[in-house]
Amino acid sequence: MPILSSIRSKAYGFMSGVLRIFDNFNRTTSGSLGTADSGQTWENIKGVWTANGSQATSSSTPSTYPIAGIQFISPNATIKADVSDGSGIAFWINDSQNWWGVANTSSITGNICSSGYTTYTAATPSYTGPGYIGNSYTAPNYTDPGYVESYCVSYTITYIPPAIFAKTCSQYSNSYIPGYTYTAGAFTPAPYTGGPYTAGTPASYSFTCTAYANTYSYALTLIKSVTNTITTVATQALSSAVASIKLILNGTSITATAHSGSGATGTTLGTITNTATGATTSVKHGIILVSSSQQQTTVDNLTIDVL
Repeated sequence: MPILSSIRSKAYGFMSGVLRIFDNFNRTTSGSLGTADSGQTWENIKGVWTANGSQATSSSTPSTYPIAGIQFISPNATIKADVSDGSGIAFWINDSQNWWGVANTSSITGNICSSGYTTYTAATPSYTGPGYIGNSYTAPNYTDPGYVESYCVSYTITYIPPAIFAKTCSQYSNSYIPGYTYTAGAFTPAPYTGGPYTAGTPASYSFTCTAYANTYSYALTLIKSVTNTITTVATQALSSAVASIKLILNGTSITATAHSGSGATGTTLGTITNTATGATTSVKHGIILVSSSQQQTTVDNLTIDVL
C-alpha cells in the first residue's frame, strides 16, 4: 500500500517537526537572534542579526546579504514578515553560498525642490529727460556824441557910462565832454540738447530653491545565490513603499506578494510569480538584508506556516 505508506511518512514528519514558527523579536540579544517565540533557535548564516527589543536588525553591510535562518519542517511554506526598505524573507537556505530571497527595495528616480522662496522685482519705466534751448542775453546801451565846451580863462572889463560894463575875453580853454552809445539788448539761442534716456524693465519673479528632496521608485526583488554567485531573478515595480511581504513556496513555485499594511494586509502593491526550475530547495527559511537607496535594517512579526 504505497499511498498509505506515503501518508504515514508525511504524518510522522509533521508530528516530529514544527508546523508553525512565529517570532515578534520582543527581546534584546547580542551576537544572534537567540530563540524564536515559538521555541526554535535562530542561526546566523551570513553576517549578524540580533533583536533590539522589538524587531530583528542587522548591523552587517547590506551589500554582503546578511541572512539569519531557522529550521522548519518543509521547503513548502507560507511565510509572512513585516519588512523595511532593504529587508525581506530568505528561503531555501542550504548554506551561506546557496539560498534564495525576496526583499523590498527602492531606488532614487529624481530630485525635486522641497523648500524655497520667490523674489519679486518691480517694473522700472523708461525715461527721457526734457531737451532745452540755452539763451545768452546782451543788455542794451546808449550812445550820444561827445562835445567840446569852451570857456574864457582871461578877459578885460570896459566901463561904458553911464551904467554898462563890457567883458572882453582874451583867452579861451576847451574841455571835451564825452557822450554815450546805445546798443539794443538781444537773445542768442544755443543749440537744442536732448535729455538722457534709460530703458525700462518689466516686472519679474524669480524662485530660489533652498532644499531638495529625492523621489523614489519601489520594487519587490527576487534574488538567488548559487555557489556565491548572486543574481536578480525577477523584479516587480510597486506603486508605493512596502510594509510586509507574503511568500508562498510550493515545490519550485514561488509567489511573492507585497502589501501596504503589516501582516500581509492592506493593498496588494505587486506580485512576483516564478518557477525556480532546477533549484535546490531546503527546509531552512529566515530573513535577509539587501542594499537599497533608503536603507533600513529591520524585520518584524515573522510567521512560517506549513503549506
